[in-house]
Amino acid sequence: MPAKIPSRSRGLILQLAFIAASGWLGPASLHAQATLYPNEFPATAVRLLDGPFKKAATLNSKVLLEYDADRLLAGYRKEAGLDE
Repeated sequence: MPAKIPSRSRGLILQLAFIAASGWLGPASLHAQATLYPNEFPATAVRLLDGPFKKAATLNSKVLLEYDADRLLAGYRKEAGLDE
């Protein structure tokens, strides 16, 4: 039966393994790709035709514009310590 490693030591071993893996993988492997797809085009080149998706998008825009901005931001203002 293998010796049982105390949980505190096990946590330290996991932390060291994570640090070692982070250094090994490092920033060299965390580069952003220039483009997602080789045939990208601007969003302004897209036009929705009449149909259920366009109706849903239009309705979504109308509903979002009807929301009160102060009520939407109330939680953030409270967390920041600003007056409500």
